[in-house]
Amino acid sequence: MESFAKRLKEAREQCGMTQKETAEILKIPLKTYQKYESLAPSGHREPDQDMLVKIAVALQTSTDFLLGLK
Repeated sequence: MESFAKRLKEAREQCGMTQKETAEILKIPLKTYQKYESLAPSGHREPDQDMLVKIAVALQTSTDFLLGLK
């Protein structure tokens, strides 16, 4: 099963966006976004429910995909 971080990166790359561009659209610091995509347990962070929805909208995907539910 793929991790949230891997699915997030895949969705972002499919949109042709950089981490910086994505962070700007979401109006969050780049470091925060980078932690969402981080595979390192100590550096990883998951978004709250509201941010998860914003990410899905920005990357034109579903929360189900990002969460690995489909």
